[in-house]
Amino acid sequence: MGLERLWVQPGMKVFGVDGEYIGQVKQVRERDFVVSRPRHRDLCIPRDAVREALTGEQRLELNVSSKEVDQMGWENEPFTPAGSTPSGQEAIAEGRTVADLMVQTLDVVTPDQLVRTVQTRLGGEARLSLIVVEGERPVGIVRWREIMGLAGENAERPVREFMVREFPHLTPSLTLAEALARLNEFGDRLSGIDYLPVVDEEGRLVGEVPAMALAHAEQRAVVVEEAADLGLRSGMTVVGAAGKKLGTVSELIRDTMTGELAGFTVAHGLLSRKHKRLTPEVIDRVEGDTVVLKIDAREFNLLADVEAQS
Repeated sequence: MGLERLWVQPGMKVFGVDGEYIGQVKQVRERDFVVSRPRHRDLCIPRDAVREALTGEQRLELNVSSKEVDQMGWENEPFTPAGSTPSGQEAIAEGRTVADLMVQTLDVVTPDQLVRTVQTRLGGEARLSLIVVEGERPVGIVRWREIMGLAGENAERPVREFMVREFPHLTPSLTLAEALARLNEFGDRLSGIDYLPVVDEEGRLVGEVPAMALAHAEQRAVVVEEAADLGLRSGMTVVGAAGKKLGTVSELIRDTMTGELAGFTVAHGLLSRKHKRLTPEVIDRVEGDTVVLKIDAREFNLLADVEAQS
């Protein structure tokens, strides 16, 4: 079985292997998902029963036929693998859990993928980090700030050489208080990570949770108009170390864990249609309405372009 079980989402239509409609996903849990059926009792279907997931069509296909689902023992009770018991935290948890904030993991990278490939993917998605997966298990997190300046031979190195290897192991049944306690154990080591992996009891990836949403349940925005700590603001002129104009500041991005400035986007090129994302470490100084960088125009041009965050 591949990674199809990761992509189960509420609202997806469920079909048997015979192509017959069964019902619609109304709830997704750690080991199973609940399917609502017209004029029939709900089914609690284990994730391992998913044969294929077509996310673009919002469609799931099971590895059993529509006529067999009622003989599988999936009615009423959630699926529990043999030899295991439901999580005690899940049974007694009060209030919101990680599952309430968990979202579908749309993109991951593998340890052997090249830095230049990950640079393009991070830039194209306007994210600060991506989860690194080996098999079905997260083994690290790669941050934009570690790889954004790599070029030439360094950009041909595998991302495993730059990924963060220690991170919180969150499960859907953890309460938000328990999850935050785990995050606090890592302190500033999570700086620059905007999404954290969520795993099942076997350590397999089942989703991700926005760090900002976890730390501030109602606060999700990371793009701001002004960064008071460095005096940066949108529209400022950006120049290289030799004084050549490179572009203008188009976006400021806050770190989702600390609230500090994590990066900024520079619009450049014809009609400022291209964008590059930089970290605060490349700033030499701010003079009035001008941001002076430590890198020159040649080094700036070597950086990969990204898509501006809307």
